[in-house]
Amino acid sequence: MTDPRAPQIDVLVIGAGPAGSAAAAILAERGRRVRLLEKDRFPRPKVCGEFLSATARPSLERLGVLERVEAAAETIRRGSVHLPGADPVAFELPRPALGLSRFLLDDLLASRARELGADLRFAARVLAVDREPNHLRAFAFSFFLVTGTFTVGSFVGPVLSSINGWSEMHLAAIG
Repeated sequence: MTDPRAPQIDVLVIGAGPAGSAAAAILAERGRRVRLLEKDRFPRPKVCGEFLSATARPSLERLGVLERVEAAAETIRRGSVHLPGADPVAFELPRPALGLSRFLLDDLLASRARELGADLRFAARVLAVDREPNHLRAFAFSFFLVTGTFTVGSFVGPVLSSINGWSEMHLAAIG
């Protein structure tokens, strides 16, 4: 049975990394009531990524953040491979890539999702998700405050797990 006190949303996205924020931004832009939950607070240090190939540009353009990313990123035109016991092998990239820390990228994408209407909640750790006949119920905790039970429309399952090469598993439900 649906709890009438639970906030009604169309889509719940768990995790505001690149794929989660991109999914939330696109869905919010299309008029869905989106709640985006992230266990950390942004910006946050994250060691990974920092390389966006030229193939990421159309996705960044679609999200409306390409100019902001280009303004903050370093352009990468060449690289080299270093193997043990061998001389380095230098190469030119076929098209320029961008170098941008996840510290900046994640914050920029989550902010864009919020700009487009997603309800972004930081420091919200999802503890459980229950599937019920006609809806999904997620239980989240935010430090000292239980943020509640979110009732979401019909369960779809893990969706939007890859948006033009960004792949992460996100739980989403669309009503």
